[in-house]
Amino acid sequence: MNERTYAEVLQLAPRPAKISLMNTPTSRSSGNSAPLWLLAFFALIAFELRLWPTLGMVPFKLPFNFVPIGGLALFLGARRKGWAAYAITLGLMIVTDMALWLTMGDDYSPFHISRPTVYGSYLLYVLIGRLAQKWTTPSLFDPALAPMAIVGSLSFYLITNFASWLDPAIGYSQDWEGLMQSYVAGLPFLRGTIVGDVFYAGLFFSIYALVLHVEERTLARSAV
Repeated sequence: MNERTYAEVLQLAPRPAKISLMNTPTSRSSGNSAPLWLLAFFALIAFELRLWPTLGMVPFKLPFNFVPIGGLALFLGARRKGWAAYAITLGLMIVTDMALWLTMGDDYSPFHISRPTVYGSYLLYVLIGRLAQKWTTPSLFDPALAPMAIVGSLSFYLITNFASWLDPAIGYSQDWEGLMQSYVAGLPFLRGTIVGDVFYAGLFFSIYALVLHVEERTLARSAV
């Protein structure tokens, strides 16, 4: 048998992989299974941050539609398998609408004529996140997040304003001109939707990346 020097053995031995916070995939991320405790934490954040601005409980003015539901729905679609992503998104909207209905009036009632299209649009966010998950990475600066969030924002804008055009109570003429008026009226809300979706998607995905990083560092230390 050929003999090797100690230096040659060290050179041939496999080296431990470096852990990178930027773009290194992990076993949990490849399975897209965010832990339940983190989902509960995110749901609590989304619950509070949807209610507080609407109820005037923040000391500054935020753009219209600057809410966390879209960003969370994208995260759930990309990082949680099964029906739970859809259930959490729909449940958050219904529960927060119930709270706003009791305090702000019938416009936020879960039984309002607008709610099926609003709820359906947020469920579409989950589907967008699920379809785009193969392009996302567990990193603090994932370039896929902004395009994914903008697609969700545009779909929300197109669907909900189309529904507004169909609503006879709003009074748009049922022709091309009325449809365009509906979309023009929704433009101020589109800006806030895009900014909110990009911001909150970045927030939720970044927190998840930090959690993965801490877990891997902990596992690496325990393996030494």
